[in-house]
Amino acid sequence: NDTATTEIYIFPYTTLFRSDPLSEREIQVLRLLAAGLNSTEVAEQLIITPGTVRNHIKRIHSKLGVHKRFDAINRAQELNLI
Repeated sequence: NDTATTEIYIFPYTTLFRSDPLSEREIQVLRLLAAGLNSTEVAEQLIITPGTVRNHIKRIHSKLGVHKRFDAINRAQELNLI
Protein backbone atom coordinates (compact mmCIF):
# COMPACT_ATOMS: atom_id res chain seq x y z
CA ASN A 1 0.00 0.00 0.00
CA ASP A 2 1.71 3.17 -1.21
CA THR A 3 0.57 5.99 1.09
CA ALA A 4 2.22 8.60 -1.14
CA THR A 5 -0.58 8.13 -3.67
CA THR A 6 -3.46 7.53 -1.28
CA GLU A 7 -6.19 10.09 -1.84
CA ILE A 8 -8.66 11.60 0.60
CA TYR A 9 -11.74 12.89 -1.21
CA ILE A 10 -12.99 16.14 0.25
CA PHE A 11 -15.22 17.60 -2.46
CA PRO A 12 -16.31 16.02 -5.74
CA TYR A 13 -13.57 17.85 -7.66
CA THR A 14 -10.96 18.42 -4.97
CA THR A 15 -8.51 15.88 -3.64
CA LEU A 16 -6.05 16.24 -0.77
CA PHE A 17 -3.02 14.04 -1.38
CA ARG A 18 -1.14 12.79 1.63
CA SER A 19 2.06 13.60 -0.26
CA ASP A 20 1.17 17.30 0.19
CA PRO A 21 -0.16 17.46 3.76
CA LEU A 22 -0.48 20.61 5.80
CA SER A 23 2.86 21.64 7.24
CA GLU A 24 3.36 21.94 10.98
CA ARG A 25 3.35 25.74 10.60
CA GLU A 26 0.11 25.66 8.59
CA ILE A 27 -1.47 23.61 11.37
CA GLN A 28 -0.22 26.14 13.93
CA VAL A 29 -1.80 28.95 11.90
CA LEU A 30 -5.09 27.03 11.65
CA ARG A 31 -5.17 26.38 15.39
CA LEU A 32 -4.68 30.06 16.15
CA LEU A 33 -7.34 31.05 13.62
CA ALA A 34 -9.69 28.50 15.19
CA ALA A 35 -8.99 30.13 18.57
CA GLY A 36 -10.34 33.39 17.14
CA LEU A 37 -7.13 35.26 16.32
CA ASN A 38 -6.91 37.44 13.21
CA SER A 39 -3.93 37.46 10.81
CA THR A 40 -2.09 40.20 12.69
CA GLU A 41 -2.53 38.41 16.02
CA VAL A 42 -1.39 35.11 14.49
CA ALA A 43 1.69 36.88 13.12
CA GLU A 44 2.49 38.31 16.54
CA GLN A 45 2.08 34.90 18.22
CA LEU A 46 4.30 33.12 15.68
CA ILE A 47 6.75 36.01 15.29
CA ILE A 48 6.25 36.23 11.52
CA THR A 49 4.85 38.95 9.27
CA PRO A 50 1.12 39.26 8.49
CA GLY A 51 2.02 38.68 4.83
CA THR A 52 3.55 35.34 5.73
CA VAL A 53 0.38 34.43 7.61
CA ARG A 54 -1.67 35.32 4.53
CA ASN A 55 0.59 33.09 2.40
CA HIS A 56 0.10 30.22 4.84
CA ILE A 57 -3.66 30.77 4.70
CA LYS A 58 -3.65 30.68 0.88
CA ARG A 59 -1.77 27.37 0.91
CA ILE A 60 -4.12 25.99 3.58
CA HIS A 61 -7.13 26.94 1.46
CA SER A 62 -5.59 25.32 -1.59
CA LYS A 63 -4.69 22.09 0.19
CA LEU A 64 -8.10 21.80 1.87
CA GLY A 65 -10.08 22.86 -1.21
CA VAL A 66 -11.85 25.77 0.47
CA HIS A 67 -12.08 29.53 -0.07
CA LYS A 68 -12.82 30.93 3.39
CA ARG A 69 -11.13 30.72 6.79
CA PHE A 70 -14.29 29.43 8.44
CA ASP A 71 -14.47 26.60 5.91
CA ALA A 72 -10.77 25.81 6.36
CA ILE A 73 -11.23 25.52 10.12
CA ASN A 74 -14.29 23.30 9.70
CA ARG A 75 -12.57 21.08 7.13
CA ALA A 76 -9.46 20.73 9.32
CA GLN A 77 -11.64 19.75 12.27
CA GLU A 78 -13.52 17.20 10.14
CA LEU A 79 -10.17 15.67 9.13
CA ASN A 80 -8.91 15.75 12.75
CA LEU A 81 -6.03 18.00 11.76
CA ILE A 82 -6.73 20.48 14.55
